[in-house]
Amino acid sequence: MRPGRRVSATRRGTTLVELIAAIVLLGIAVPPLVATLSTALENQSERVDREHALRLAEAVLETVLADAYGGSTSIDISADGYADTVGDRLTSIDAFYASLGMDWELAVEGPFDEAGVVTGTDADHFWRATTTVRYRAGRADEDTNFAVSTLLTVFETINDPVVFQPHPFGWSTAHQQYGVDGVPRDPYRWRTTDDDVSVYSPWSNKPIDFEQDLGPDAAPWSMALTVKNFDDDGLPSWYTNFQVDVYINGVKQRVNLPASDTEWHTVWFDIGEQSGELDIELRWRNDAYRKGQYDANIQIGGLQFAQDPTPPTGGP
Repeated sequence: MRPGRRVSATRRGTTLVELIAAIVLLGIAVPPLVATLSTALENQSERVDREHALRLAEAVLETVLADAYGGSTSIDISADGYADTVGDRLTSIDAFYASLGMDWELAVEGPFDEAGVVTGTDADHFWRATTTVRYRAGRADEDTNFAVSTLLTVFETINDPVVFQPHPFGWSTAHQQYGVDGVPRDPYRWRTTDDDVSVYSPWSNKPIDFEQDLGPDAAPWSMALTVKNFDDDGLPSWYTNFQVDVYINGVKQRVNLPASDTEWHTVWFDIGEQSGELDIELRWRNDAYRKGQYDANIQIGGLQFAQDPTPPTGGP
């Protein structure tokens, strides 16, 4: 005879009381959890919005920086209507951010002095560009304004015509270039004056390259540099010479040029027997700066080349 299955005395169904208790517990626990998840999602959405706002603001300010330091003489970041020109150039990205409900405005303030006070004086070179991005964040009833600023140093260029000086022995100048004909390896370290003739740099050891074709026949040549200082603070009394390393096809020589805040000075020096294409690299070496007291910034007006007119002696 098969014995019947034994039923454990401990097995039983869920009682109504237990079911009600479980529902009550869920009712207590779930709403805070849902609220926490909802808050987390809102925070994540706000972080994404802020990241988009930051990228938009950076795009605007990068355009301003490129205009301020790119060497263009046709763009004035302080001019009325400048912000409109930036907007015209950013239409390709504006459409994307507009689809996210974002718009922006640009304010350029200055000039400031070194203490951060707006003076309106052109001799003070500091400007502040601020991009404000507006958007509706999460469930906010009002727009959020997200602002990013950058400080610019914009030098007032002085249209002082370059004065070239002839060779001291009367050699006629065969070739002449202006400073603007040079090609800086770092375009942000050399700046073009408003007259689009000379270039200047507040930083030493920043190379600028020139080229000159002297023709096929080898002959003794001299080269000249014409320079002056570019800054309203001026030079200290002890600063008498710009030290410039001149590399001609890789061969270096040090040239000392008289430094002046008001006058152009030309120095001629021999570069030996040369012919054909010259690769010329200039590096200014002796910067000098003390805040509010003096500032040496070499300004290169141009280069000259003169050939020795004396016929060669000796030989067959």
